[in-house]
Amino acid sequence: MKKMVGMLLGLMLVCCSCLRDEIRPCPPLQVSIGVKDKNYFNVDDVEREGLASRLDEDLPFRSYVSTLYCALYELESGEKVEVKPHMEVDNEEKIQRITFSDRLPFGRYRMVVWGNLRDERPLEGDATDACLEEHDASLQDIYVAADTLEYGYAAYRHTVELERTKGKLIVLAENMPFPVAASVKEVSQVYSFVQSDLQYDEAITHRTHTPWEDPYRMLTETLMGPSVEEDRSVLEVDFLPEEPGGGRASPENIHITINRNELAVVKYVFTGKGFEIYVLVNDRWEAQHNMDID
Repeated sequence: MKKMVGMLLGLMLVCCSCLRDEIRPCPPLQVSIGVKDKNYFNVDDVEREGLASRLDEDLPFRSYVSTLYCALYELESGEKVEVKPHMEVDNEEKIQRITFSDRLPFGRYRMVVWGNLRDERPLEGDATDACLEEHDASLQDIYVAADTLEYGYAAYRHTVELERTKGKLIVLAENMPFPVAASVKEVSQVYSFVQSDLQYDEAITHRTHTPWEDPYRMLTETLMGPSVEEDRSVLEVDFLPEEPGGGRASPENIHITINRNELAVVKYVFTGKGFEIYVLVNDRWEAQHNMDID
């Protein structure tokens, strides 16, 4: 009898051991990160004017986005459970892959990814929104992606795509009456904060001072948040002369719209009596005349 009991116990131990050995390890959560906005929506129209160049859409990831910051949140509580801090993209891969801890419990999570931040200072609070102007963020082409992820045995691989948060203003000047050292630009009513779902907040006036490389023909490019409302941003430009004490040239102000992931192009042409101002709309230049500025 004792012998029989011993055999049964041994058999049970063998069976239990086999069952345990067959349990698969929990696959870690893996997220592939791509870039959605590799080119501006209207880059082809601007390229036809010789003012921009379309990027090849099959370049390495870092040709569009050079740094990453990732944060993972428990969906219901909003608690931040894991962070991949500021990372330089130093490889030639077209997709970047992030693997989270294999101790992460199965469940529902929200992932937020920021691209092209030089450091983490522009991130506000829990890193679900960012200031587009603080520190050197005003100079960076900032990207963001956010998505809800279901993590389990059959759902541990996910993909998100980064989208551009800003627009770009291109200002061109021709036939200037004097050598120009720099320009000062102000654009009112543009957003300065963006949330991870591309909702915007806090309107500001964006100011820049740009030295000219060519004193007779200028082309400047300025990144900024989108306009609060269509045709409500006011563009004010002053052209500053090279000669100390020389008078500045100040064309009339015009209404413009800065859109996310679009190029806004304004051209100033000095005629001898004053400036003619044109805005590139689709594939044609539209003259701006006697705009009423509130």
